[in-house]
Amino acid sequence: MVELSTNDFKDILDINSELLSCRTLVEFRTTAMASMRRVLEADTSVFFSVVGSDENRNIDNGLAFGADETDLANYHNRYMRMDPFLSWALNEEYSRRDPVIVSDQLVHYRSFERTEFYNDFFRPISVHSVLGITLHSGTKSVGLLAVHRPKRALPFNRGDQAKARLAIPGLLTALQRVRSLERATECDSILENLVMDLPCEGVVILNSELCPVFCDARARELLRVAPGQPLNTVRIPNAVSRVCRKLMEENDRSGKSPAPRIEFDLHGTKKLGARVRLTSAGSMGVRLIIYFENEQKSLVCDHKLKVLGLTKREIDIAQLVCRGQTNSQIAENLAISERTVENHLRSVYTKSKVHSRTNLIYRLIANN
Repeated sequence: MVELSTNDFKDILDINSELLSCRTLVEFRTTAMASMRRVLEADTSVFFSVVGSDENRNIDNGLAFGADETDLANYHNRYMRMDPFLSWALNEEYSRRDPVIVSDQLVHYRSFERTEFYNDFFRPISVHSVLGITLHSGTKSVGLLAVHRPKRALPFNRGDQAKARLAIPGLLTALQRVRSLERATECDSILENLVMDLPCEGVVILNSELCPVFCDARARELLRVAPGQPLNTVRIPNAVSRVCRKLMEENDRSGKSPAPRIEFDLHGTKKLGARVRLTSAGSMGVRLIIYFENEQKSLVCDHKLKVLGLTKREIDIAQLVCRGQTNSQIAENLAISERTVENHLRSVYTKSKVHSRTNLIYRLIANN
């Protein structure tokens, strides 16, 4: 067994610290290559993500230090299938058994130096000795990091291999972290684009602790939160928080999630409306979606309703539909029967050339 020195452990701790500061996959790959190259005294390095289905595992275009884009393109187009190190890394059975391999364990060098792969690819970019690290998530390989030394340098040894094994938990943790961050950023971007077309003036999503997990740009403006400020600086108005708590209590008792609408003064100067919906987030509990509504929206909507030729009663009903009220709530507010509400709604749909409440809301508000 190889014994590592105090400095070896310090090197690995330094690597972990550097990796945990990364926020993107490109930043992680670049940092991982630089760190392992430094600690293992290598000249060049490469990092590939493993992609594809279980039946067809492959690697992406990758990043490299010491090789340019032309070298990487040549590798993918001609030499990848000849690479014994890649074949080992993509073989789950072999790479799980020992996720760190050094070249003299994998190839017989006298024979390897006569191969086309070595002479036409490795030799021109001054690669001779290789240490490969395969990162696994569960039973599947997710990343391949390799560092290289030229022929003039000593080959990688068992001590280098032991240091690389010690670095694997930190590498894998940092990789999973940046992938989670990028997935969260992607989800936020998708939400931001989707809410632009919603009939509202801003959207905030809260978890069961009433802490924001998403806040779009329009809601940040309404709540006076500067761009770039973290979500924990978003302050939900007390009137909205009270409705959220009540909604969770009612959901616990009835298993239903009504969508109440409230009006409140924002910052003591502006009257604002909000609708609150509760939805399940699976194992993460519940999420409360808050749609803020500007009073000006109803005026624009009212004008459009008149242009469409709706009667006064139909306008009243369409306005209440846009506020998220159900037929029974509309009937109670207007002191009419639900059947009458349904009859008026059919007429509203016909005049507005829509077929559902969702299409009606979009037709009247979202396009303004």
